[in-house]
Amino acid sequence: MTRPSNLQMHREHRTWKSEDAMWRDDVRAWEEETHAAQHEIARVQAALAEHLHELEKHAAAVRLYETDRDAHEHSLASRERIGGPEKDSDAGGRHSAEADKHENLRAAHERLKRRHHTRLAHWNLLVKSLEASL
Repeated sequence: MTRPSNLQMHREHRTWKSEDAMWRDDVRAWEEETHAAQHEIARVQAALAEHLHELEKHAAAVRLYETDRDAHEHSLASRERIGGPEKDSDAGGRHSAEADKHENLRAAHERLKRRHHTRLAHWNLLVKSLEASL
């Protein structure tokens, strides 16, 4: 193997020094990108926490609706047992209001279902792509 000349060694040192500077710049940029990704993770965590809060509120609304509906059904059955009038003047209005509540809850549920499926589909794609790269 031929020993390099001083000139060749100086050239290699300059090339290496240039590469070193490029490597430092790369690492600095990668650190900034990683910090930005950490910030984005915090935003995603906050969004997931808000989504979970939405789900909890919806579950509470469903339970409240079920309680109200059961009370209405119980009241209707009680009137029938005691032989009350089949057509209570106020019962139709209450039932109509209950039907509106049910429809509103159905629509809210469908909106929440679509958002949930979209969010979790994106999340699962992200997780799978990250797992593949690790």
